[in-house]
Amino acid sequence: MSLPSPIVPAPIVLVFDGLRASALGAYGNSVIETSTFNRLAADGVAYDWCHVPTTSLDKLYALLWSSVTPSLLVTDDGDVARLTNGLSIACATRQQSATQPADLFSGTELAQLAQLFCNRLDEAAIDGPIWLHAKAFAGVWDSPTEVAQSLADEDGAELAPNVTVPEYEIGDDNTSDDRIFIDTCRYHAELIAIDAVLEGVVGWLAEHDTYRERPLIVCGSRGFALGEHGVVGILPKSLLSEHTHVPCLVINHTDRTQRDASLVWLTNVLCPTSQQKSHSHLIWSAPNGSTCVRTARWLLQQTTDGNRLFVKPDDRWEANDVASLCADELAELMTLAASESDVAS
Repeated sequence: MSLPSPIVPAPIVLVFDGLRASALGAYGNSVIETSTFNRLAADGVAYDWCHVPTTSLDKLYALLWSSVTPSLLVTDDGDVARLTNGLSIACATRQQSATQPADLFSGTELAQLAQLFCNRLDEAAIDGPIWLHAKAFAGVWDSPTEVAQSLADEDGAELAPNVTVPEYEIGDDNTSDDRIFIDTCRYHAELIAIDAVLEGVVGWLAEHDTYRERPLIVCGSRGFALGEHGVVGILPKSLLSEHTHVPCLVINHTDRTQRDASLVWLTNVLCPTSQQKSHSHLIWSAPNGSTCVRTARWLLQQTTDGNRLFVKPDDRWEANDVASLCADELAELMTLAASESDVAS
């Protein structure tokens, strides 16, 4: 299957770290309204099954920037900023400093980064690709506490002001469900704030002739677990759907509005048109040594403890292992895994 041609020279790429695909209304989330993301999805190409092969940002950016090297990077992540060392990439940075939730969306760390981004673009016309990397869910969670509290009210949970990113394995104690619920409300509150700030950035770009016709790519760099597979957070030992499946929206003012249901790496979307491709399957490896093979119908996870097989896309969170019931399919996928083809590169 050939992909549409979303990229022409000099795109503007907006990356939100920790943004999982299932969080957005355009990808099925009905819990909250993400009106800006949804509008962008309606105006461009939404990639249903875009994946990243790693939660290591240095490895991911080595792949992404081999496809599109930015002329300018604006970020609040010092580790990402350091990746520009030795490269011909101008870099504008700010350091997060919030210790308490903001009173308004306009006072959040992301809003201040967005202001730096717009100011930098306003100083001089940038002809080459422009890249914004926001720490987002990997940084402080400083959305107003009232937003998360409003999401938790039906359950009667009380939320204390807190900007710390949750990162933990789930125990067997009775408080786990309550803790996950609160952190899910906090995650959604951050997303509501991001959606509001994104609206301002998109509006600013639309008001400036230099940038309004540029291709716009909005995506996540890695996902975030909210209780799936016994983990809450961004850095897992095994990489399954909640961490590898990221949203990717491309608005290039030329392709008709559509959804693309093919399997792609995020790098495929950024490649020059002549190099774009979809995949019959994707293969990636996790920090714990396990290997995953994803096809349109299956996800195989190979570990030192054996093989686990899941039906896709119905089993979104790899909850029901059917390896013992599908011997032929398992053998075929194991052959694919051994081929080491369609690994992200």
